[in-house]
Amino acid sequence: MMTPKTIAGQIATLFCAALLVLMALLTGMELARHETLEESVLSERTVSRLTSLAPLVGSIPEGRLNALIELTSTCHAGYTVTAEPYPSERPDERMAALRSGLALTAGWAPDRLRVASAMLNREDFAYSRCSASEIDLPLEGVVVSAQLDDGRWLNLEVHPHEWHYRELLDWLLRAGGLFLVTGALTLLLLRRLSRPLNQLTGAARRFGRGLKAEPVEPDGPGDVRQAIEAFNAMQADVSGAVQRRTLALAAISHDLRTPLTALRLRAEMVAEDTVREGLITGIGRIDRVVASALDFLRGEADDTPARRFDLSALVESESEDFMAAGEAVTVDAEPGLRLFGQADLMARAVRNLIDNAVKYGRCAHVELRAEAREAVLTIHDDGPGIEADEQRRLVEPFQRASSARDGAAGGLGLGLAVVDAAVRAHHGTLTFGTAVSGGMQVVIRLPVSS
Repeated sequence: MMTPKTIAGQIATLFCAALLVLMALLTGMELARHETLEESVLSERTVSRLTSLAPLVGSIPEGRLNALIELTSTCHAGYTVTAEPYPSERPDERMAALRSGLALTAGWAPDRLRVASAMLNREDFAYSRCSASEIDLPLEGVVVSAQLDDGRWLNLEVHPHEWHYRELLDWLLRAGGLFLVTGALTLLLLRRLSRPLNQLTGAARRFGRGLKAEPVEPDGPGDVRQAIEAFNAMQADVSGAVQRRTLALAAISHDLRTPLTALRLRAEMVAEDTVREGLITGIGRIDRVVASALDFLRGEADDTPARRFDLSALVESESEDFMAAGEAVTVDAEPGLRLFGQADLMARAVRNLIDNAVKYGRCAHVELRAEAREAVLTIHDDGPGIEADEQRRLVEPFQRASSARDGAAGGLGLGLAVVDAAVRAHHGTLTFGTAVSGGMQVVIRLPVSS
């Protein structure tokens, strides 16, 4: 079932459904309350017509009677004045009961009142004024004849007021107009509510991907403003903490460079080869640990403005750097694939993947292809690969494959964490698998820019 995912969409859907149900209920109530033929005869409307017009007809001169009848007759209320009462086609007990009830209600003498059922046609009473959209003829009705003081009879037709399709259409148009006006006002209010929420959602996503998000301008209802202000405060606190951590580690790295350089120089002066090589290896390992940690934190705190760059050229350039260093790297990149984001962050990710493939798999085969609206980067090696249950764990900081933990070339376990952060920052996906050759295969899917 397709349902809106946003708050504004769900509220709008609920509002529309409620209005439609309300319109259906009101329409049903209007249809249900229509009178029967008997109710129409005994209604207050019929009594009023009889008691108000009969005295007037009896007092008006003969010459002006036709003008009065013409003036007062309408499509749904017609009159005639005749010498005899309207002839009854089917005298029955029902008409007799209606006469008694009407006489009692109107205060009219029963012997001066006649009620007759009739099949009314367009030539009867004032029906010739009715359009086809107002009334369906012929129709079953009742003619009430009331004797005037001069002996003539005033005849008034009575029929149930059927809700014709034209009236139903008018009702729906009025209700629909009200629905549109109310719906437009509701949508304006929902837009005012959803705009700051959408801005807050976008800022939270940018911040979650490691990109620096500008503070969101507080807007909307009070509780939404409080949420935005709380987010701005949280973003400032987290950004400040990350920046302080990066600066602290950078300061530590800077402070370590000098003594490490001095230690390296002293180690070079050690006469015994075994001791000298061990000292130099240990110092180099400390240097790599500090450099790896800085590389990881630099990726987390990178606030370089995003721009459109050539991903194909970037992949080729990083691969060629390894080939120039004599590493077994092959590259096959489809030209012209462009990406919107941070080129330095993506270059760091590609470099880490190639370095891992060369270090642990003896070679790196790099391939870049376009599929639909995505750029698919595949890097695999000819190494032993890793177990499936270890693959997703490798993107966590300071996690390494068990086969690499004891090797001399082993790193700090931050390379794939940098890759994962870069891929998430560019709205992509990172998956691991096994290549046809049996080595480890890494696949990155990224949305490309047109």
